[in-house]
Amino acid sequence: MSTDDAVREPKGIFVPGPGTVVLQNRQLRDGTDRATLSVVGDMRWNLRPAILEDHMASVSINFALVPERFRDIAKIYIWQELNCDEGLTILRRATINGKLAVYTMVSQLRCLRGLLDWMDVYGFTSIAEVAPEDLEDYLDGVRDAEMTHGNRSDLLQAVRRLWAFRELLPPEGRLPEMPPWGGKESRILLGKSQRDRENATARIQETTMAMAVLWAARFVEGFAEDIIAAMEEFRPLFGLKPGRYSPGPHRRVRIPGRAGATPEVGALIGSFRAQGRDLPGRQREDGSWEPDWPFLAKLLDLSPTAMQKNQAYRDMFLASGLPVAHGTFLAARPQGLLDGEPWTKNIAYDDVKKMVRTLSTACFLLVAYLTGCRPGEAVSLRRGCLRRDKVTKLWEVHGRKWKNARDENGAKIPEGQFRDEPWIAPDLVATAIGVQERLHDAAVLFPVWLVADERDQHEGGGARTLASINDDLNRFIAWVNAFLSAYGLRSPVAYLSSSPPVRPRPSRARWPGGGSSAGSWAR
Repeated sequence: MSTDDAVREPKGIFVPGPGTVVLQNRQLRDGTDRATLSVVGDMRWNLRPAILEDHMASVSINFALVPERFRDIAKIYIWQELNCDEGLTILRRATINGKLAVYTMVSQLRCLRGLLDWMDVYGFTSIAEVAPEDLEDYLDGVRDAEMTHGNRSDLLQAVRRLWAFRELLPPEGRLPEMPPWGGKESRILLGKSQRDRENATARIQETTMAMAVLWAARFVEGFAEDIIAAMEEFRPLFGLKPGRYSPGPHRRVRIPGRAGATPEVGALIGSFRAQGRDLPGRQREDGSWEPDWPFLAKLLDLSPTAMQKNQAYRDMFLASGLPVAHGTFLAARPQGLLDGEPWTKNIAYDDVKKMVRTLSTACFLLVAYLTGCRPGEAVSLRRGCLRRDKVTKLWEVHGRKWKNARDENGAKIPEGQFRDEPWIAPDLVATAIGVQERLHDAAVLFPVWLVADERDQHEGGGARTLASINDDLNRFIAWVNAFLSAYGLRSPVAYLSSSPPVRPRPSRARWPGGGSSAGSWAR
């Protein structure tokens, strides 16, 4: 046996107590308050502070799902997985290099629960009671289970990792000293997997993807200026500074002693008349229409209560002779064209947030599809990622990668790595990125919020998650189909549909030929 193969017995075992910080030896997100970190005694561990990828959602581990008799030892084991020295020989002898990614701990505990649940059913009181022949019985149960080959392999690998950490666990948590199943690999224990190495995720149909890109381009090149104009009109009315959260409206400072808002009401009526606009309207319960008093109060910088109590203000609007619109529309008049006609007559106040989100989704679709970057890489792009190569005159998109991002020791780099080679982008992607940067002032290109009340409630770095992008893509398709239906454009080619229907996950937005590079679009 070589020196490298020798097992180094640790001088002592650190067993975390109930008050030990869960993420004690993990790199944390900037600005994390260590006083809020989970401790071992908590039933649920919040792992989000140690997940540095902006696009990842909140992740936690729920130990209430573990059989009670094994809950404490499961916590100690998972803590060691999170915090142990990655250079320990016990890991290398089990062909385990480096630490698992933090978000992998959820699936790691789930796979370990397969063994712990089995032990609970058969009356084991500690892991130390498990003998080699018991692991053979467990292997038989895994073989007979109705699950995929990959899931069976994951259950066995969880046992191997538990064994690899035995020297860092208290005696009651140690599997037998000999490697499980004689050290045999899963391909021998379970047989060779018949799984096709090709990506099994169903692609979105070519016609659907082509139309999705077409409509995304229409949004970016034809509708964007109108939507941005509506957004800029909307934000101060909604009580927000552009891109920043505020707990309440930004009221103008009124001149002390000034006699009410009568001059402003008159000026507002005059501006409606000069612009040829109808008064904003809202529908009563009986189906009739009246002026939208709360919205008019916004325009006047009054509270809704002030408008409601002051009959004189309302009488001025009612006596103006201006018709009442069937809806509340912004002053911005859309200029974008669709087939030579304005794509919409006006934009309703209540539709602005939806329209901005739809425009942002169109930008994401173009960036992800036409550069070939992975969905997580696309949503993690930062402001200023677009550059023009002075020599080639091509657009370059610079960002981070997470797949295969490892250091010289083979350990995963949690914050990712900057790609040595940027993605090459066509002009349409450059336009999309420029539009997206105008929608907000966040550091990330695709933030979780575009107006304040859309901010997700999870902790994080501000980037949209893949789950939210999935939902946004569905809403984008639904909006386009509803738009086509409303305007009587019933061509089956135009609709963004597929048969059978497929959920438009970002991983399905792949090239029909299976490739992932869009460099040819830039030529």
